[in-house]
Order: sequence, then structure tokens, then C-alpha cells
Amino acid sequence: MGGGSNVGNGEDSSSRTDGLPIHQVSDLLGVPAPTLRSWERRYGLPLTARSAGGHRRYSLVDLDQLRLMRDEVARGRAAADAAANVRALLRQPETEHVADFLAASRRMDPDALRTALDAAHDELGLGVTLDSVLMPSMRQIGTWWASGRCDVGREHLTTEVVRG
Repeated sequence: MGGGSNVGNGEDSSSRTDGLPIHQVSDLLGVPAPTLRSWERRYGLPLTARSAGGHRRYSLVDLDQLRLMRDEVARGRAAADAAANVRALLRQPETEHVADFLAASRRMDPDALRTALDAAHDELGLGVTLDSVLMPSMRQIGTWWASGRCDVGREHLTTEVVRG
């Protein structure tokens, strides 16, 4: 699956055999395979790549989308509403402040995390920093943690800096 970030969006046909098959994704997420197929067919979430034999192959990005969808449905949302919420969440642009905060988190650099938050606060004010920088950043870190792309230490360090 390495480097398969474009898998599922049709940008890289050379990696169309990368990714997990539907039965593994179903087991990982606890979502039945027919439900995964239905979400793709009805709501376009996610648009998966296909193997040469036509089988779905799920990338890390696809898994993130499916986790979000699963969690929205688990909160009691109708599937159509859940899909709309996931699309809205995925459309959020990554601002320079979010990029700086996430880069500091990746480096596990508490001083840089504080600096990124302070710079956002100075430029945007508290409310916008919370809504447009901190929340999208923490959501992304949570998605990384849930998908195994960061460890609990990074998530805890970042959370502790934010609490401070």
C-alpha cells in the first residue's frame, strides 16, 4: 500500500493493484462488504481503485474515508447524511497554519506546536484558530492515529500541548 495515496482517485493507474481487498477492509473496520459496496455505489465513498481483475483495492485514504463514514453512521446519522458530512470534512482546505501545526506534530516538536498555535491566534483570533486550525488539525491527527499512521505518543504529545 505504500505510496498509494492516489489510489482510489483515478490519478495513478500504475498503482491500481496496490491496496487492501474488500474482505480485509471489512474485517479491519467491522463493516460488512455489501455495505462497503453500497456506500461506494450510492454515495461515491470512497471511489476505489480496481485491480486488473476488477476487484476493489482500498488505499489508506480510502480507509480514512470509510472510518469517518462508519463513525458517522454509528452516531446515528442516516447514510446519506453521513456521506454528506464526510464529504464536507474532506473538503476542508488545509491552511498554512494547519500545515505548520501538523508538521510540528509529525516532528513531535512541542515548541513548534505552541509556535504554530500562537501564530494562528495572533493572526486569526481565538475563535477562528479553534474552529479552523485546531479542530481540523486534531481531527487529522486522530485519523492518522486510527489508521496507524502515527503512534499514540504523537497523539498524546500534541493533545498535551493543546491542553497547555
